Amino acid sequence: MFEALDEEELNIKVSLSHEDNLAVSEKQITECLKFLEFNKSTELDLALIKLLSEALREIEILSAFEGDLTSTSLNVRNIFEIYITSRHIFSDQKALENWFGQMHKDNSDINAAFKKLLESRGFDTTHIDETQKNIDEILEKSPYKSKGPFNLKTEATKYGYKDDYDFIYKLSSKLIHPSSMKVNGYHVLTENNNYLDTIIQTGVYFCQKLEKLASEIINKKGV
Repeated sequence: MFEALDEEELNIKVSLSHEDNLAVSEKQITECLKFLEFNKSTELDLALIKLLSEALREIEILSAFEGDLTSTSLNVRNIFEIYITSRHIFSDQKALENWFGQMHKDNSDINAAFKKLLESRGFDTTHIDETQKNIDEILEKSPYKSKGPFNLKTEATKYGYKDDYDFIYKLSSKLIHPSSMKVNGYHVLTENNNYLDTIIQTGVYFCQKLEKLASEIINKKGV
């Protein structure tokens, strides 16, 4: 089993570089994934395998960042969302069922958008109708209901991360989209490393939260 870090270990982690901290988180999450793959037996296991695999892809991108403010902002927001979603489905069976139900709603929304676009241009949409019929039939045979996405602000608040949510979404909305702040102040934003460093620190922090959650998952399943 994995144990909580003691004070000495925490001090060591604080002194590590961002890259080293990310490597530690990546290793712990990878170990959790291997454990789940070997011991998977529930729908929760399958959901966590997918989420933690996505987390590793995002950590790999963050670890290889080249200082681009826009891509790093999006990357960190994704890591935050993966953590909140993972924490939520790990803590709440209904949230897990909702999560699986979201897959149908996501696919249906995309199909509807494609169908509308193609029809407006005079194209045949038979293949989209067939695809939608198939996913509807799959849903009917499953124990799930088609669900919309989680309200990330609500879930972040529930788990004590409202301030983090506000910071990440207010900042990322200005830095990911071509906002007036980003367009007119691009050189100021990129020449000053304070913005980028703060965003990366936030990403490292939530990677460590995922690392801790990975330990919880192993400990709970190993009991």
